[in-house]
Amino acid sequence: MTKSHRSRSGGIAGTLLRLLVLPLLLLLTAPGVPAAAGAAPQAEFRAGALIVAYRPGTSAAQRSTDQALVGAEALRTFRSGATLLSVPPGREVATASALRAQSDILYAEPDYLMTLVGMPDDPSFSDQWAAQNTGQTVNGITGTAGADEKAVAAWSVTTGTRSVVIAEVDGGVDYNHPDLAANIWTNPGGVNGCPAGTHGTMFSTARAIQWMT
Repeated sequence: MTKSHRSRSGGIAGTLLRLLVLPLLLLLTAPGVPAAAGAAPQAEFRAGALIVAYRPGTSAAQRSTDQALVGAEALRTFRSGATLLSVPPGREVATASALRAQSDILYAEPDYLMTLVGMPDDPSFSDQWAAQNTGQTVNGITGTAGADEKAVAAWSVTTGTRSVVIAEVDGGVDYNHPDLAANIWTNPGGVNGCPAGTHGTMFSTARAIQWMT
């Protein structure tokens, strides 16, 4: 591809590219909640609810007996076979423990709340003040905590969609880079006069400014 067919862009578009195009590893984590001094932090869960699975062959009568023993009430059964139980608020952990002691219980646990955290697994991520500035020192210079584009918060909502094309207005882009290769746009041919198969288009400076505004 010749230089005239490379993608071009400014800082705003580059930021959008990082927010919407780069593939990121989204990790499912359970957020912590305050714990008593000296106690291990516990994950958040929905108050008054348990998820329980019974061993195959457990009768409806036995399930009702197990529930009555701990003061629980069955609310619904999922297609997976697990059952959602209503229990007294504040008794979720203790009730789950009591149920697990029953031989016919496969598992019992609080209804944990899970959140998406868009932290990438890039080993050099901590060097990028723009994405997340915690006041870290990079190349001998200390950043200003919070002076960033809040990328992690945005990635926790969405990492974009292939139906949206973001322009990187620059002198060129390494479209073979592992972070971009699977997501780079391919010119179908005829867009701004560039041939099919190239990964960008050509704008004059004046036209690029007009196009961006």
